[in-house]
Amino acid sequence: MTTFLHVIVTLRGEKERPRLLFADLDEAGLKRKFIKPYRRGERIVIGNDLISLSETAAVRIIEKVSRKKLPWPGFRNTAMRRSTGSMPKPGTRALF
Repeated sequence: MTTFLHVIVTLRGEKERPRLLFADLDEAGLKRKFIKPYRRGERIVIGNDLISLSETAAVRIIEKVSRKKLPWPGFRNTAMRRSTGSMPKPGTRALF
């Protein structure tokens, strides 16, 4: 089994527009790309947007477990990049 983590945030003033910041991260990638910058209140670049993590109103980290063998390492990251902005599919589980 393979576990993938997705990070969705809602920024203050954008209550109706949740944003998919990261998809298909492992635990180390989650810590490096989101948790550490979030705790520091840093800004991150997603697509063409500069996101200030200190302006976050809500955060969802969703875990997706896959039992399928992937065609090559990093396959899910490549596929998700092609569909930028899509939300995780039903059947995922929110961690908090």
